[in-house]
Amino acid sequence: MIANMLKCFKEQSKQEYRSDIDGLRAIACISVVIFHAFPEYLKGGFVGVDIFFVISGYLISSIIYRNLFDIENPGKLHLIDFYIKRVRRIFPALITILCTTLILGYFVLLPEEYMLLGKHVFGGSLYINNIMLFFESGSYFNPESNAKPLLHLWSLGVEEQFYLIFPIFLWIIYKTRQNFILVLTIFTITSFALCKIEISNHNQSAAFYLPWCRFWELSIGAILSYIVFYKKDFINNIKCLLEKVVIKRVLFKNANAQVNENILNNILSIIGLTLIIIAIATIKNNYKFPGTKALLPVLGAIFIIAAGKKAFINRYILSNRIFVFLGLISYPLYLWHWPLLSFAYVCDNFEPKAWIKIIAIIAAIGLSILTYLFIEPPLRYGKRKIFSLIFLLSSLYCIGFIGFIITISLQKEYKYEEEKNSTLSAELLKRENECQLKFNKWNIKTDIPNFWFYIISCKMKSTEDNIALIGDSHAGTYYLGMANLFPDRKISVFPEENAAPFYDVRTGARDTEPFRENYKNINKALDYIRNNNSYKVVILAHTPLSSYYDTEYMGTDINLPYSKANSFPTLKIAIKKTVDKLLSSGKKVIFTLDNPALPNRKTNCVYRPITISFKPKCEFDKQFYTNTIEIQEYNRFIKNLINTDYPDGNVDFVDLAQILCDENKCYEGINNKPLYKDQNHVNQEGSNLVAPKIIQKIDKMLAN
Repeated sequence: MIANMLKCFKEQSKQEYRSDIDGLRAIACISVVIFHAFPEYLKGGFVGVDIFFVISGYLISSIIYRNLFDIENPGKLHLIDFYIKRVRRIFPALITILCTTLILGYFVLLPEEYMLLGKHVFGGSLYINNIMLFFESGSYFNPESNAKPLLHLWSLGVEEQFYLIFPIFLWIIYKTRQNFILVLTIFTITSFALCKIEISNHNQSAAFYLPWCRFWELSIGAILSYIVFYKKDFINNIKCLLEKVVIKRVLFKNANAQVNENILNNILSIIGLTLIIIAIATIKNNYKFPGTKALLPVLGAIFIIAAGKKAFINRYILSNRIFVFLGLISYPLYLWHWPLLSFAYVCDNFEPKAWIKIIAIIAAIGLSILTYLFIEPPLRYGKRKIFSLIFLLSSLYCIGFIGFIITISLQKEYKYEEEKNSTLSAELLKRENECQLKFNKWNIKTDIPNFWFYIISCKMKSTEDNIALIGDSHAGTYYLGMANLFPDRKISVFPEENAAPFYDVRTGARDTEPFRENYKNINKALDYIRNNNSYKVVILAHTPLSSYYDTEYMGTDINLPYSKANSFPTLKIAIKKTVDKLLSSGKKVIFTLDNPALPNRKTNCVYRPITISFKPKCEFDKQFYTNTIEIQEYNRFIKNLINTDYPDGNVDFVDLAQILCDENKCYEGINNKPLYKDQNHVNQEGSNLVAPKIIQKIDKMLAN
């Protein structure tokens, strides 16, 4: 058996270069580049990375197999030689990108952003960016990720971590004479199961970034490599089965064996390309990826590679000179494209014009060609191997050390926004812990950036709090200012993502699974407030932008079928029901009429060192606010409800637009300081501005 294995791998080592795999690399890289530049046109382009993983697993494992089954020296791993080749292959382009990004970032980024870049340069030099990004708790698909020029290095981290353990793993399988296919299949299924578990727990960041949740995509390529070059009888058995079932019964009854094999290879190739096209065109960047949907690009890549270089698609499309050329420069192109696009996003306030992104892509292609032709060859193929190795290692770790120094030095001068805003203070953490004792599952949020964690985590100063603020994430933003400016006030906050502060209504992102049960927390919080005599005033904070067209009644007392047309009438019923219950338990109620939303996705009140077409602007026409139907209808209903049903003064409202707008303009910044975190959430400055008005209304209610 061992002799047969050695013979097979000796034949494999003589096989020709497969240009079609470079063509497949090109498809993977192009899809990622287009997704990063124009995500609205290629929603699933990010799956190109999954294709990269399969290719890497296939090619790298074939190198290891050649070592293990070398007929002249079987069982020798040659680990040092393997890692030297990896260093000479990967480091030259990476060092170039890290240096360039660090230099450009100095002129383009704000201090906090540059501090984060320094951290990512350090992580990139150690191939742990994926781990760092996981602990930053920000989704890869979060718009704020556009300000991270080295975000894309997460995939290199996964690959290098795989390279670190997998050669030894294969060597152990060889030495212990285990069944390669069986052990690798168990390894792959285990990794895939870990990924699925994280997805089912709504922890997308873990499934996306952590290596053990991604290794299956590389190891499945290793399984294919082993089957192709050793278990040819396994392939032949499958082909014979398919030949009997598909070809002779359905397609060509009298075809000879060679024709049948060509047909099968073409079928595999067509299926593979179809799966990849479906994945790129249809998979969305939602919380369920990676997971079962990642099987589409992974299996697509497997089928195309398995089809072999003689299949029509592989031979005439993937082996086309343009595809092959793009495949050859795919590694430097992958490294170059995102820093340039990221800087374009940053310089144009995260909404760059199409022509700016096109120029960035063209520049990335040009720089990739220069990197491939002039930077990689002397260090990768030069005869002075030891010198190249020492130079590359010292250069990479030197630039990583510089990134570390930048991060440490800036941390002394600047703090993260959450720390500046006091949201990470010991006091607020203590308040979170206090609330956690009452609602033990409220604050378990692992897949959102720190700012968002703090605005949707419940907090209680003590069990004697007399003010309760409840609502969606907007309630959390208003609490920041109240806690910051009025630290002695006994205020509890119960904010839940995309959840209106009213009984028995599911609002906002109704079909998005992580938010579907959030209304239950609101129900529990309202019951707790009603049954706790210490609470005197309840503030109901909510943006109707998430409920006006998307409210479903979850109670059993009224039959209200869900529909877009029924949403706002349903919300009205829930509002009245909630107010009546709160009043019957002796509470006073205040509605916040929501802050105006911005006309643009990000605040324009940002002053950056370098801009392209973006011009800072800290105000917008008030007509945009007054023409927002959802907000105006909601405000009108609340005012009429108070005037007609609750004229005794126990129910009132605070109109936040009166603070953020004048007669003609609304303000997204004051004194060149932005008031908004995003399109509709105020930041700490904005919260500090509206908090006194809310406290003033509370005091008025308490005095009556």
